[in-house]
Amino acid sequence: MNFFEIYAPRPRGEGRPSPPDSLTINLAEPADVEAIASLSSERSGLQFDAQLQLIQNEISGREDTTQLFVAQHDHKVVGFARNKFFTLPADIPANCAPPGWYLQGIIVDPAYRRLGIASELTQRRLHWLAGRASEAYYFCNAQNQVSIDLHQHFGFKEMTRNFTFPGVTFQGGIGILYRINLTAFSCVRYHFGVSP
Repeated sequence: MNFFEIYAPRPRGEGRPSPPDSLTINLAEPADVEAIASLSSERSGLQFDAQLQLIQNEISGREDTTQLFVAQHDHKVVGFARNKFFTLPADIPANCAPPGWYLQGIIVDPAYRRLGIASELTQRRLHWLAGRASEAYYFCNAQNQVSIDLHQHFGFKEMTRNFTFPGVTFQGGIGILYRINLTAFSCVRYHFGVSP
């Protein structure tokens, strides 16, 4: 199973799409859990019940370590993404990724892809983090060019390809760790969801 969106960059000079007018980006609420779990299960191929339990745990008041954001169009959840705070485990290898906030796991409903929703979810999460941290991280498979382009657009810079992250392996064996300086982050287009 290929977990990556097909890489099909727009022709040079073609602008980025505008998301649907009624799109909103907000922090996830208990009413969103089943829709998020369904999107996650469809994308990953994992059992719905396992995804449901994971999502319920993530939005049960753990603001200090995990934030889930949902994209909704006409009150339907059409995408989600998370921020997660990583702390170093006790027995870390020398090349373990640094502690801090990480952007993780954007999933958009296939019917709503290529409309700029992943960009809006990324922008919203960075805006939330900018008031709470001076830097943030993101990692991905080196084969996932769609995700790489998205995050580089926002200013993420490659740090290393020689790192480990607990519980994560990369198809093909190569991951890339990125960092963004949030003190320089400008969110000029931010207009969705709740205030940071």
